Amino acid sequence: LDNNKQTIVRVNDRGPFHPQRIIDLSYGAAFKLGVLKHGTARVKIEVINVDGPLIRSPHELNKKCIIQLAATSNKHAASTQLQAIAQQLGSRYYLQQTKHLYRMNLGPMNDLTTCELMLKKVTLNYPKAFIKTL
Repeated sequence: LDNNKQTIVRVNDRGPFHPQRIIDLSYGAAFKLGVLKHGTARVKIEVINVDGPLIRSPHELNKKCIIQLAATSNKHAASTQLQAIAQQLGSRYYLQQTKHLYRMNLGPMNDLTTCELMLKKVTLNYPKAFIKTL
C-alpha cells in the first residue's frame, strides 16, 4: 500500500504464523513488491478466482496428498465426524493431533487429481477444506 506495487501470488499454505500479519510472502513476491529491506509492509489482498483446471506438470500431478477438512479442540466430535464422512466417501482418514487441536484429514491419496475431485465433494459441508501435498 505504501509504494503502490502489486503482484499475483498463489496461496499454498496456511500461514502466517506471526501475530499482526495477514500473509507471509515468498522471497520472489517480496522482491517484486519492494519490501525486502523492510521485512514487513502494509498490503491489500484481493482474491482472484481461477475458472477451470489449473495446468500442472506430471511431477506435480503424481504427488501424494491429503485433504484437511477442519481442525477442532474437541477430539470426540472430530473423530465422529471424520469417520462418518470418510465412510460416506469411501476414503481413508486419520486424526492428527497438534498440541490442543485435532486435524481431520482424508487420505493420503496417490495424486492431486484424486484430491481435487474429493475436495469438490467435501466443500459443501466443509467450505474451508484444503489440499496438502506430502
